[in-house]
Amino acid sequence: MVAIVSSPASPDAKDCLNCGARLHGRYCAACGQAAVLKPLSLWSLLKDLVEDVWDVDSKAWQSLLPLMFRPGRLTNEYLVGRRASFVAPLRLYLTASVLFFIIAALTDTSLRIAAGDPATERQRIEAAGEQDATNVIIAHEGACDTILADADAEWVAYWRERARKACERVIYDKGRSLERAALDNIPIMMVVFIPVLAMVMKLLYPLSKRYYVEHLVFFLHYHAFGFFVLALLIPVYEAGDLIGWSDTAWRAVSIPVSACMAIYLLIAMRQVYGQGYLTTTAKYFILFMVYVVGLVTSLTGLILYTALTL
Repeated sequence: MVAIVSSPASPDAKDCLNCGARLHGRYCAACGQAAVLKPLSLWSLLKDLVEDVWDVDSKAWQSLLPLMFRPGRLTNEYLVGRRASFVAPLRLYLTASVLFFIIAALTDTSLRIAAGDPATERQRIEAAGEQDATNVIIAHEGACDTILADADAEWVAYWRERARKACERVIYDKGRSLERAALDNIPIMMVVFIPVLAMVMKLLYPLSKRYYVEHLVFFLHYHAFGFFVLALLIPVYEAGDLIGWSDTAWRAVSIPVSACMAIYLLIAMRQVYGQGYLTTTAKYFILFMVYVVGLVTSLTGLILYTALTL
């Protein structure tokens, strides 16, 4: 009989700071954490964030390349069961949306609300060189009361006062608080909007034998693609604004990008659902109309809700 005797621990042996297991090398055998940790720094925090979210060594690039350049490929790979090599759909969507909103928050605001005589305000804005890059909402003095004066139904009475105060707050800071709050609320809107689109897709493909969650995966991937594209487009716009490019130059960039995003959806539908181009195109136009109407309705509701809850 052979007796197994554990060797005494080295005097230099330590316990893992993460799980408490005895260390016998450069890494913990139980949890994999390094035995010697480097001092904390801003760079180390950022590096940990990127590595944790993206798993840079493998999954990130294996997911990002097909997502951006091969419409529908990533969804197909996930639905047939090849999942360990790719970033999960929800995680990919969250990463893309967070990246977009961070970049959007770091750029200058695009909404300006001016109170006063419209002609005077517009002359001031044009003199400041902001006309091409700014959406301008001109409001007369007392416009808030004027806008709400026609609403005389009893059920409107409760909302009229809240709406008037919200209107005054928006004009007071020239729309900055409204824009920031609306940007913060867009993720909440998308939580509702994407599942609705998945239900529409379920109705468009009743014989596909696909579960609802499979349609949801499709739209998580599509919107992840969209957020990545928009995250890249914002710096392009800001760079162009710095060099003073014209509206024509911006349209030369934005229109092809918008067209690519629309065509991407059509190709992705064809690749994932496998129907012919004629049938897919017909369903695509139905989906496109629902998408536009739903998006406009959602954004309108978002702005009203945001203004009333400032």
